[in-house]
Amino acid sequence: MRKDAEDKIQKYDIRPPNARLRTASFSGGNQQKIVVAVKSSATRRCFWIGQPTRGVDIAPSNSFIDASSRCVMPARRSCLVSVELDEIRALSDRILVMFAGPCRRRKGG
Repeated sequence: MRKDAEDKIQKYDIRPPNARLRTASFSGGNQQKIVVAVKSSATRRCFWIGQPTRGVDIAPSNSFIDASSRCVMPARRSCLVSVELDEIRALSDRILVMFAGPCRRRKGG
């Protein structure tokens, strides 16, 4: 398990690179990378990602996007839900925009 953790720490650029630390000891951005590292090794057919960089500073956010696009996205079908346009553009090959809730018929039409 430790070797697997060390491999994921290197692959996802998790800092500090110490497999003995508890997850709570890492910054928010690195905790997000840990989640992606753990979930990416699962044998799921679809990967759902909701607001992955919410509450994370810009630098860790960009690092997370880089790690996700390299390691998770090409390997699986995924659905990303986000309000961050740069994040969506970096991680998506198709985009669906939802605006003003569910579809509604216009009055008089």
